[in-house]
Amino acid sequence: MFPRANVPASMVIRTGRASIEVDSLEQAVSQVPQLAGRIGGYVANTTVQTGRGQLRSANLELKIPAQRFEEGLSGLAGLGKLESVKRQGVGIVIPVAVLVVALWVSAKRLSPLATRSAGR
Repeated sequence: MFPRANVPASMVIRTGRASIEVDSLEQAVSQVPQLAGRIGGYVANTTVQTGRGQLRSANLELKIPAQRFEEGLSGLAGLGKLESVKRQGVGIVIPVAVLVVALWVSAKRLSPLATRSAGR
């Protein structure tokens, strides 16, 4: 493998993970493909958990152009409260970045009726 300092930016695959607390899971999940599309990417995988008594959450894996990675991360801020961001770079020749977005609705944001029905 190349020493990191000698690897051109065009040869680095970027990966990242962002966790975001949202008010509406459905609305946030529908906005992520629009964000990815605006920067030349797409949603590769989506997992949604909305079962009774469970934390409502979703994980979306985005494939976006590596040179627009930071733009993709900054676009996520409009979805809700950004809780954490993790960035990584690996020296291989792939001009694509992988960004995994974890969304969830906090129990604090659920209505009292929904909280009682979830056993909380």
